[in-house]
Amino acid sequence: MPDEKKAAKTTEKASEQKKGTVLYVGPTIRKVIMAGSVFLDGRIPETVKTAAKKCPAIMELLVPVKEGLKAQREVSKAGTAMNRYYEEAKKFRKE
Repeated sequence: MPDEKKAAKTTEKASEQKKGTVLYVGPTIRKVIMAGSVFLDGRIPETVKTAAKKCPAIMELLVPVKEGLKAQREVSKAGTAMNRYYEEAKKFRKE
C-alpha cells in the first residue's frame, strides 16, 4: 500500500509540473491516451492521471511541444531514459 501512495504522490507532482502545451510521445494505450496527443495548458485528463498511478512512465512521456522532436528521437534510441519509459508504457498497455 505505501508504494501506491508514493506512486500517486509522484504522479500528482509530475502532473503539476506539466504546464503549457504538452505532447505525448508514448504508445497508444487503449481507452487512456493516443500516441501524439496534445494537451493545452497542461490539462491532462483524469483517465491519463489514473493510469499514470499504475505506470508513472506515462507522465514522463508527456513533454513540452517544443521538445517533442527531440523526445521522439530519444524514444527510438535504445538505452535512453525516454526509450525505457516508452517500453514500460508498452508493457502497461498489454496488461
